Amino acid sequence: MGDLFDITHELGNLDEYDSTVVDGGDLSAHVDAALAGTSYGLKCVIDDTTDIYGRMSQSWPGSNELRYRFYFDRNTFSGSNYNYVTLLHGNFSGSWWCRARLRQVGAGVQLHLYNSHDGGEDVHIVDPITAGEHYLEIHIERAATDVSADGRVRWWLDGALEKTWENVDNYDRCAALTSLDVGAIAPAAGVSGTVYLDEFKANDDGSEIGAAVAAVKDGIKAMAMGMRLVGM
Repeated sequence: MGDLFDITHELGNLDEYDSTVVDGGDLSAHVDAALAGTSYGLKCVIDDTTDIYGRMSQSWPGSNELRYRFYFDRNTFSGSNYNYVTLLHGNFSGSWWCRARLRQVGAGVQLHLYNSHDGGEDVHIVDPITAGEHYLEIHIERAATDVSADGRVRWWLDGALEKTWENVDNYDRCAALTSLDVGAIAPAAGVSGTVYLDEFKANDDGSEIGAAVAAVKDGIKAMAMGMRLVGM
């Protein structure tokens, strides 16, 4: 199939998502959140423990591969020691499937990358994760059968391979994928600040997505500006 979705926020709204939870405007498309040379991004204001996110409903693709990428800036995120917020959440049958999370540890902030599989979960920690623009890319390959453990999960941070999990038993878990969310999800009590996200893209052929291409984004900006002018 190829591309599944490519969310840019360049029209200045959240219409590219299948559904959203905005909590009185705490989630919005905003110029302050623009990353990767864009004009708009996803602004997440964390001021309570309510989930805010944009959701793409997505069953597991027939190719048995899923690859996606998004930009983030932890910006002013802070919290009490060991408190966290989830930026990316994969859902399956009402529970979580894969996720990326910011966690306050002492005076610094860590990035936690999770892989959930039929036997439990694994976590990899990036310590520290600096404020400023970063992008994450994940490639999930489903195990061949329900009795094999030959799946694989890889994470890249800013284009460099960060973590590989081999021999993953994820056949059943992957089959139940229902949606992917980005935002400020499950913020713990004591967490606050504003986090930025942008450029949420996915495919089902496993091909590298990589950094956003400035020339393409310039074209999207021009198209968005033209649509706004026509609507005036």
